[in-house]
Amino acid sequence: VWMLTGDKLETAVNIGMSCRLLTEDMHVLTLNTTTKQDTRLELAKLYAIYEEKTAQRIPVALVADGTCLDYALEEDLEYDLLCLAAGCKSVICCRVSPLQKAAMVQLVKKYLVSITLAIGDGANDVSMIQAAHIGVGILGKEGRQAANSSDYCIAQFRFLWRLLFVHGRWSYVRIAHFILYFFYKNIAFTLCQFWFGFMNGFSAQTVFEDWYLTLYNTIFTAIGLVVRAVLEQDVNPHDSAYIKSVFPKLYSQSQGNKDFTYSKFWNWFIFGVYHSLVVFLVPMFVFTNPALSSSGYTVGLWDFSLTVYSCVVLVVTLKLALDTEYWTWVTHVAVWVLTFPVIFYAFAFIYEQFDWSFMYLVANQIMATPQYWFCLLLAAALCLLPDLAYKAYLRMYQPSPTTILQEMRMLDRQKKRKNRKTAAGHGPSDHPVMGNGHVNGQENSSSSASGGSVELTSVGRSIRNKPNQE
Repeated sequence: VWMLTGDKLETAVNIGMSCRLLTEDMHVLTLNTTTKQDTRLELAKLYAIYEEKTAQRIPVALVADGTCLDYALEEDLEYDLLCLAAGCKSVICCRVSPLQKAAMVQLVKKYLVSITLAIGDGANDVSMIQAAHIGVGILGKEGRQAANSSDYCIAQFRFLWRLLFVHGRWSYVRIAHFILYFFYKNIAFTLCQFWFGFMNGFSAQTVFEDWYLTLYNTIFTAIGLVVRAVLEQDVNPHDSAYIKSVFPKLYSQSQGNKDFTYSKFWNWFIFGVYHSLVVFLVPMFVFTNPALSSSGYTVGLWDFSLTVYSCVVLVVTLKLALDTEYWTWVTHVAVWVLTFPVIFYAFAFIYEQFDWSFMYLVANQIMATPQYWFCLLLAAALCLLPDLAYKAYLRMYQPSPTTILQEMRMLDRQKKRKNRKTAAGHGPSDHPVMGNGHVNGQENSSSSASGGSVELTSVGRSIRNKPNQE
């Protein structure tokens, strides 16, 4: 954390101590020179001290004055300044101008692969806010300039914690899962046409009808995904105080980009390939005998197409439900009502009424056969059982910080529930302290008059009575 302020050196250090940006166990390096040559020599000297203290595992902080920053931010010295500042646990720059604030942010962006966030409350912070990747303005007594120039605006500085570690973390989790799931559902869908190529000699024939191809990403698998991407919460927001005090490790998950890695991507990719194989092969083997009914109805290309398509939409919808942590009535409606049962089947039965389409009366005929519904159940079971087993393995043997927090909160709730039941199980006559369930006011006053005070705990009674007993 770097603090760039226009206050003088002593005030900036006092502010750093009060907000624990500086602590007693830190070794504070002070950069306060007036010439360029002195700044060059001082940077080399301070870097030697920094390496020595780091070897001794002593945290180091840097305090720099605005005058010396004029020289340290020049092109031939800026890298030396960054090497020193980047290794320090905290940096305080005092007596800096608005342009120097922006130059410090640009220095970090130039040499470090980091996301910078600048927060300020006045007009002198506008250049710094605009230079950072993310700018946060505080709407306070110093005007609206910082708030108008920022990406996010908050009313008080204390709201920054919730902005970053609640809404910011949720945003990261939602975007990461949205992208991974989007790749997965398209892999599971598109590879079905690749497998179909082995059956048609890789001709130009497609396994899916054109309108079904168009509506897959726009309607049938989009509503539930969008709702989940907007409302998903992997942890309860009411646990924010608990998380901050007991389990801050949760935030390392987003800081280390652990939800959007190559291993996560290939994991979803493998599941997408496997699910595409299952949803294609299950109908193919079930429809080995083309005669589906005693009336002589036989399965054709578009019957097979609609069955495979239904299996794909069902499996990816159940996969979305399986990975959803936070359920509201909106999520239930989007996943269980709108996505698969209502919109999909409504379109299938309406579209088949047009005699110019390839799907003319296909849905009415194929869905009247038990083989169609058997394909749906078998494909869903074969696809999701390995997924469930994999999730159970991760939860038991490789739990994520989110999983650990969920289990900690569940144990806390169970303990509180047990304590409430234990307290409620004591009757008035069984209470170990209260006796008959009340303290008579007359007895209380008479006891006090005799030199003692009545307490509702035995420990308090014994402590307060000791001086009188002596």
